[in-house]
Amino acid sequence: MDLEFSAEFGAIAFFDTDTRERALSAAQGVKNAFDDWLAQYVMDGEKTRDFANVPLADGSNFVVCRSGWSNGTYCAFLGTDTSGAAAQLVIDFGIQ
Repeated sequence: MDLEFSAEFGAIAFFDTDTRERALSAAQGVKNAFDDWLAQYVMDGEKTRDFANVPLADGSNFVVCRSGWSNGTYCAFLGTDTSGAAAQLVIDFGIQ
């Protein structure tokens, strides 16, 4: 399945539906929670990373990466298994 999404600045996060709800719940009442997670796990002082696995207090996690490689639209492909369930996500960030 071919997909695309837009990004202007900041970060892109990837989660399943349940983890998304947990992350939104953890972020509730915390101003700039996702920016804080990005700062802590991706731009950790001198050790800037391109992506990070962000743990939540309940043991679940999500992946976040910087979208600052370029602004605009990214192409993505969602591969499925024989039953039609999502099996892989490939994103072209246009890095050369």
